[in-house]
Amino acid sequence: MAEQSTKTAFSLKKYFKFKFNSQNLVTLGMLLATFIVLDYLTIKVGESFKFNLSFVAVAISGALYGPLPTALLCIGGDLFGCMLTGGAPIWQLTVTAALTGLLYGFLLFERTGKNLAIFAVIARVADSIIMTIMLNTGILIWVGFLSPTFAAFLSRLIKALIEMPIYSALLALILPQIVVLHHKIYNISPK
Repeated sequence: MAEQSTKTAFSLKKYFKFKFNSQNLVTLGMLLATFIVLDYLTIKVGESFKFNLSFVAVAISGALYGPLPTALLCIGGDLFGCMLTGGAPIWQLTVTAALTGLLYGFLLFERTGKNLAIFAVIARVADSIIMTIMLNTGILIWVGFLSPTFAAFLSRLIKALIEMPIYSALLALILPQIVVLHHKIYNISPK
């Protein structure tokens, strides 16, 4: 009876178990490189509209490895991105990048199929609302990169509302397939 109750109880342990083996480190390295390339290939429309697909690498990492490796991937991606563009890192944005990794890791780790697709949409919507609209906009206003006007906030809100359904649908379609492919390649049985 006691054994059965421990199986159903929520545990944070599973989220922080990461095997430091060559397979996982190489895959994370490839995801980091993918993140950097996708972030570098940003499409800018005007001054405040910027579209990129770097979140796909974050979502894949979150689904495969959980919150801690994904947070580290986001920190590395943020810092390498700053080095490539010649910009100085803003520590507050690096912290929100890490929080984004934690968000995707907690919501997507060890999920498969339809459940993964649903949580991918939830993760993307939470990323857009919490990280992009609330935290990053506030930080960019605070450090002086955005004017503290309603128009600046409105443009970021409109951008997020345009991106949200497109990016959510993209994740819901491709993420379950990528996880299945990863599990087949590495002969991992679904949990």
